[in-house]
Amino acid sequence: MDISLLYIALGGLIVGGIISLIFNVYSKSTANLLSKNVFGITVSALVFNTIIFCTGLGFALLSGYSALIRDLAYPVYSPLRFTIETLLMGVLPASIIYLMTVFRGYTITHYTNVEFIVLFIKFALLHILLQFSGFYTELFPFKKSSTQ
Repeated sequence: MDISLLYIALGGLIVGGIISLIFNVYSKSTANLLSKNVFGITVSALVFNTIIFCTGLGFALLSGYSALIRDLAYPVYSPLRFTIETLLMGVLPASIIYLMTVFRGYTITHYTNVEFIVLFIKFALLHILLQFSGFYTELFPFKKSSTQ
């Protein structure tokens, strides 16, 4: 195992412990954890804003890596397969929003469709950035097949 993965896991445990202490997770069982305030900010707003910030930061870093590396070997060699992969990587994870809406007892509305489109764009863009950054080439070394 790579030592950097160990450091990332250890850092995650340390940050998780600090967040648990800040949120005072081990408080009274009758307290509503989402109504608590941390530094004058509600916990739900803090969690939401942290997720948005981390997602934006991750996309920004991945975009930077993709601009520097530009691994285009597979998309240039097989554009149809790469397009199909991208569409599937966008549609399949994003379609879960419809199941969640129905399973939780709500009706599918225009807002649900907007959320689907946002999730589709996010996952499809993530797939493209992971390809261009060389991540997929590292996982699946590119080899030309005779079936193309």
